[in-house]
Amino acid sequence: MGERLQNYIPESQRFSDSVPTELTKVITDSRIRSYRDSDYQSLSIWMKDLSKFYDGHDENNKLLDQLIGAEKADKAGFFTKNKFMFVCEVDNEPAGMICLNCKRGGSTKIGPVIVNSEVRGQGVGSSLINVAEEIATASDTRKLYATTSHLNGHINHLFEKAGYKIEAEFPDQYKKGSIELIWGKHLTNLIEVNGKVQSVLNKNEVIGDLKIDIAHNEYLDFILKINEVYQQWHDDLGNDFVQGMIAGTERELSFQNKGKIIFIAKDEDGGKGMMTFTPKRGGPVKLYPLYGNSQAQKNMIENAKIFAKNNNNHKFYTFVHVSDVDQIEFLESIGFSRRGVIESPYKPGHDLVPLDINI
Repeated sequence: MGERLQNYIPESQRFSDSVPTELTKVITDSRIRSYRDSDYQSLSIWMKDLSKFYDGHDENNKLLDQLIGAEKADKAGFFTKNKFMFVCEVDNEPAGMICLNCKRGGSTKIGPVIVNSEVRGQGVGSSLINVAEEIATASDTRKLYATTSHLNGHINHLFEKAGYKIEAEFPDQYKKGSIELIWGKHLTNLIEVNGKVQSVLNKNEVIGDLKIDIAHNEYLDFILKINEVYQQWHDDLGNDFVQGMIAGTERELSFQNKGKIIFIAKDEDGGKGMMTFTPKRGGPVKLYPLYGNSQAQKNMIENAKIFAKNNNNHKFYTFVHVSDVDQIEFLESIGFSRRGVIESPYKPGHDLVPLDINI
């Protein structure tokens, strides 16, 4: 009883105003509370350990600085709708932290999870993983997922013990020699969907001489049409999503600012292909959405390589609907490799195949 009282945090002090009351009520471990400014020093020390698994964690690029204060939503992100940061205390001191990133389409990404190595064995990591499921269930999340380095044995053990499954593996994703594992756990029953989706490889379109342009608002209508194709396997991709994507092109091209480039392949009749280029921490670039016939996609990818080399990026990756065999085979024909199958990440019953290529 004495230990429980020592770890007890008064309810009025536990959670920030950004966490809805209906969510705080489901948290069962009294050691869990919201992040506070006073936690910064401890968390910044623990997060230095992530440099073992990820590049881009030097003093000028602190991941923690990007996380704190973002609970009111990630305004610079593509898919993130809200963030929550929870801390677990031991003996009235912070002992671990978890960040929950609520995504469009009913999934929540866990990451990062960090635990003070000096208090391991006291259930801190398990409690943090458990609170993610409590919050997700209460907020009608369909699926939880996370990405970790295969070298991060402690955190990987926590996910495996909690029932998560590895759905994909990206070699040399965020650091050379580190395989990034994509973990998933469904909180609702899987749904089977019959039939195929419209391919993002437009094989029927006749294209004249192609030029590659950098898009801003002048291509809004064309991008909105392509967004309709992606809505086949994405829920909640409205016009605000497209506007946010275009707004990203006005920011510096860095993972800290979530800057982006939107490439447009066009002929004399207008836009024929589109690809978004988003640099990520550690050097990879996400090419997504990606649309057009084979020549349009090839030309955009070749142009993207120029930007990537100037930006010190080392690889590209993207996602394709599992039924879009034409697009998967096309990407494989130009050197991309399949890395698994991610189950229903953005819409029930619609699985995606991750692919990547070193550049």
